[in-house]
This record gives sequence, structure tokens and C-alpha cells, in this order.
Amino acid sequence: MPVLQENQENQENSVKLIRGCGTRKQGGIYLEFHLSMYGQPLEYFLIDPPIPSRKFRPTTRGQKLIGRDGVWHVIDRVGMTFYPNVLDFFYETKQWGLSRRVSPLLEYEKLSKDSRILIAHDRAFIENWQDYPDFHCPKELEEHNRDRLLKETDREKSMCAGVWWHDIQPIAVTPEVEITSTDAVLGGHCFGLPQGALVLGGRAGLNREASFLKIEREMPSFSYEAFTRIPRIEPKYRQAFFLSLPISNITVIDGKEAEKNLAIAQQSKLPVTRSSS
Repeated sequence: MPVLQENQENQENSVKLIRGCGTRKQGGIYLEFHLSMYGQPLEYFLIDPPIPSRKFRPTTRGQKLIGRDGVWHVIDRVGMTFYPNVLDFFYETKQWGLSRRVSPLLEYEKLSKDSRILIAHDRAFIENWQDYPDFHCPKELEEHNRDRLLKETDREKSMCAGVWWHDIQPIAVTPEVEITSTDAVLGGHCFGLPQGALVLGGRAGLNREASFLKIEREMPSFSYEAFTRIPRIEPKYRQAFFLSLPISNITVIDGKEAEKNLAIAQQSKLPVTRSSS
């Protein structure tokens, strides 16, 4: 289990953190995962290549449990409404740790210190990754260079998570609007963009040779840098698991139903805490 940073458990409270899916709800039950400067980086917990979800397919809303070798794990799907890009969720977890609201109806008595939460995203596996520019493997895997992956006969082992850094979904396409170097677009600045450029909220700069944009993707409480998808690429996505995280603890937020939900959460064998937000 990762070591909790001295001040991380208070970050959510002290800044009234706004995540991609909003703020935490009164009385809600949340599974948490905390990173530490003394532990492994989040990249260590990436599932790379992502594993397409077939046998263990998560529900559209909420979570469910799966058992393997006598241990029960939570499987959860990241919603596309708040996290259209895989990296949106990856970087939020890297910045703030994991906080996922779970139903009081979950079978908490099955959760133990060995339980994990497996996170899926509808765009985690990209079948036509070969159409994307060269990428860097976030896990530094030697076998994940382009030449080796192109020789891989098992298609589900042939992708690298590094492709996500070249697959940011543009949220505005303006082929009829001329964009100049002084235009402010969607609250950010775009430098020297040609007519018809794809624009995403935040600051952007054009890679003229490859026809894609390096952008600063803005989320509610942080930002990160990556590249927009090349316009000619038509991605072929498959839902897949991309993160496997230990569960540090369960937190119940003060408010209506808090006492009842605290008792429910305490049926697990995990640490349970209470928080004001």
C-alpha cells in the first residue's frame, strides 16, 4: 500500500478540490488511492498495454466486484462526459490521487487490504495505433518501441500507452474561421495557427511538420501538456482497463446518511476515515 504523504489527506479539504467530475458529495462513500514521494510513480500502476474489457466488463454507471484467487477487486469505468481523454483521468490521479464514489450497496465485506480498483476507459485501447506519430512508453518498456510492436502478432499486446499522449480529443473544429496568432480561442492562446486548425481549450502551439498541436489541456484543478490527434486519423477505440491501483482507504463525507454509510463502509477490512469534504 502506498505511503500517504504528510499533507495529502488534507488537500481535498483545504482547497475544496474540483475534479473533472465535480466535488465530493455529502454522505458519499469514496475509495481512495494516495501516491507518495517515497513510493512508486503512477506510471508503475498503468496497465500497458491496456487490456480490452470483455469477460469483466464494467457497468455504465457504478462499480461491481470480481473475484480472483480468493481476493475481490472493484472494477470501475471512467465516464466520457467528464474525462473524454484517458490522460484527463491519468493526470488527475497523478496530481491529486484517486477518489471514486461508490454505492452503499457494494459488498464491502469482501474488500480487503489486497483488493484493488481496476479502471477502464472507452478510449484506452486504440486498434489503429500505427497511424499515430512516434511515442514514448510511459513505463519505459524496451519492447514498446514501434518496430517491435509492429512485429507483435497478438493485436491486443501490440499497443503502447504512449499513444495516449498523441490522442487528445479536440473540442472545437473551426475550418471556416481564420485563426491568427493574436486570436484567443476558448480561453487560451494559439500561436501561429493556420486556417482550419483544431483548437482545444488552453494554450497551443503548432507542430508544422506533423500537422498536430501541442496543447496545454486545462482541467478544473490542474493542466497538462500533450498533443491533439492528427486530423486525418480516424481512431478505432475499444474499452479497456488502463489502471490497477491498491485501495489506500475508504472515506465517508459528512452530511446526510454519513453515519449509516460509515457503518456500511466499516464492514470492509480497509481503513475507513471521515471527512468534511
